[in-house]
Amino acid sequence: MAVAFLIILYFGWMIKIRLGAMKKWAVLSISLVIVLATVFQFFIPNYSQYYYLGEGIMSFFCQNLEDESYQEAFDVICEYIEKKYPYFRYKNIIWAKMKNEAQAKIKTMALDIFSFVPSFDKALEKLWNTKALIIDIRNNTGGAIVLTDQILGRLTEFKVNYGGMLNTEGKFTPLYVIPRRPIYKRPVVILINELNGSAADYFSYAASQLNRVTLVGRPTVGVVSNPSKLIKLPGGAVVQLVGSGLADTFRNYVVEDVGVHPDVCVPYTILEIQSGIDRDLLTAKDKNFLFAIAPIPRHFPLFSSAEILK
Repeated sequence: MAVAFLIILYFGWMIKIRLGAMKKWAVLSISLVIVLATVFQFFIPNYSQYYYLGEGIMSFFCQNLEDESYQEAFDVICEYIEKKYPYFRYKNIIWAKMKNEAQAKIKTMALDIFSFVPSFDKALEKLWNTKALIIDIRNNTGGAIVLTDQILGRLTEFKVNYGGMLNTEGKFTPLYVIPRRPIYKRPVVILINELNGSAADYFSYAASQLNRVTLVGRPTVGVVSNPSKLIKLPGGAVVQLVGSGLADTFRNYVVEDVGVHPDVCVPYTILEIQSGIDRDLLTAKDKNFLFAIAPIPRHFPLFSSAEILK
């Protein structure tokens, strides 16, 4: 009863603020309706005991996860579902499978245009004193290249033109990786595979043009769809139409259909797949391999006038 009374006071206070210009009798009438509804609920003992003294109280409060990472927010949601969701058996839901599929889909490069890059920077700070860095983008199906280029900006000291977007009218828009200091200057290995597409294709191709970066794994899928246009069709279906393609600095189309090929190709055997051996990661973590990476320049750095003055 005490909790219910406090809730009534809270609602009355909110009504008074929002309806400040209204007459007092209106606020009083609405408050009276809430009181009567509350009292009525207590005439149903089982419901009232559960709702007001148990889980129902929490429905009046919103848990704020805005400052958490997407993975942390995902874990909170999954934990609640696992403990509370009542219809697993009723709907024949295999929760473990559904959770894994959902987790694979959150793993994109378009999580949040405002938090994705800061989250990467925060993680990089924690790994700043490492002797090398492994970035795993396997199974990442893409997102926004405006984010991926910013990620790579922490891995190069020079402004690099890695190609551009070319459309059928001949319009060419150059694409750059621009340094974002401080720069991580140790060896970097990026793990890629056949499920990387769209912005993950752009990311892999741009990374292949940077010094100190080595691609390990298998060729990407080779589907570049940026920029594109979304059209919603009758019935709710949505189609994505590609407007430009990725081209190299000589304006030759690249990546589409052929993918980005790794510097070190790691074929998988059936036995390794069945046993769960992560051959890509084992290769990347091999010290003899990691520190034998030759820093061979893959590009001609492009300097702005400001950089030349420095």
